[in-house]
Amino acid sequence: KAGIAAKILGTQRLTQRTKIDLIQLLDGFKFPKKTVDAAIRKFGAAASSEIRQNPFLLCSFRGIGFKLADQLFCSLCREKYGNDSEKLAQAMAGPFRQMHALFDAVSTETRSTGSTWHATPYMTGKLHGLIGTRTNAALAIQDGQREGILRLSSCGKWIALESSAAHEQDIACAVGHAKLSGSLEWPTI
Repeated sequence: KAGIAAKILGTQRLTQRTKIDLIQLLDGFKFPKKTVDAAIRKFGAAASSEIRQNPFLLCSFRGIGFKLADQLFCSLCREKYGNDSEKLAQAMAGPFRQMHALFDAVSTETRSTGSTWHATPYMTGKLHGLIGTRTNAALAIQDGQREGILRLSSCGKWIALESSAAHEQDIACAVGHAKLSGSLEWPTI
C-alpha cells in the first residue's frame, strides 16, 4: 500500500509542477482559463514540454486559434534566439509556422466564403502577408498535405482543408451512386 501511495503522490507532484510551468508559460497571453487543465488532460505531465516544442498544438483546444498560438510561438522564438536576428528571422519563417499559417488562412477563407476550394495563388498571397518575404508556399502546402490538414487539387490550382475536401468528395460519391442506381430524385420547385 505504501508503494501505491508513493506512486500516486509522485504523479500528483509531477502534475503540479507541470501545471505551474504551464501557468508561467501561458502567462501574459489571453488563453482561456481551462487551457492548462485541458493540456494536462491531453498531454499529461509532458504538456509543458510538448507545448514549448509546438505551441500550435494549442489550436486543438476550444477558443484558441492560430493567432493566439502564434503569439506564444513568436515569444518563444524571441526568448530562444534573443539578439541573433538572422536565427530569429529563420525561426519566424520556419516551415512549421508557415504550414499552420496557411492552414489558418484557408480555414478563415472557407468560413467566410463557404467555398471548399480556393485559388492557390490567392492563398499563397495570404501566407506571404502573414509570414513575410521568406515564405515557401510549396513547402507549406506539402507539409500540410503530409500532416493531413490540407489538400491540393490534382492540377495544383486549388487548395482546400482536407476535411472539407473529404466531405465534398463523400457527397459527390453519394450523388453519383444515387444517380447510377436511378434513385436520384431532385425536388421540384
